[in-house]
Amino acid sequence: MPASASSAPGPGPSFSASPSATAARQRARPAPAPGAPADFVVIDLDRLDRDAIMPVDPLELLFARGNASMVRDVVVDGRTIVRDGKPTGVDLPAIEQELRGMYRAGVKQFARLERAWAPLAGALGNWFEGQLGCG
Repeated sequence: MPASASSAPGPGPSFSASPSATAARQRARPAPAPGAPADFVVIDLDRLDRDAIMPVDPLELLFARGNASMVRDVVVDGRTIVRDGKPTGVDLPAIEQELRGMYRAGVKQFARLERAWAPLAGALGNWFEGQLGCG
């Protein structure tokens, strides 16, 4: 019995795995006790199968199309570290701004390389075109 998604009341489709997949997960890790912290990832299946042309095994679709943009929530040891696709506890825009500032401050040391880049890129492009018979 393949994994399937069904329209269930609530925020998104439910997911049920084949008995063999379920058995493999149970062998790999015991079920958490009620109330114990857990690790899990919530995938946005609607985003994963946005065209919904025909029934497709969600697990196969996840491996074919899945990427980080489809991760909605991540919980590790009972603590949410990603909510609605954004990391929690981290000011990502501030980190990006700081990194851009560091780059801008450090890029000055490469001024000679920057001046040499255009002629070098042109010469390399001409060489490759000559090797490939494109010119």
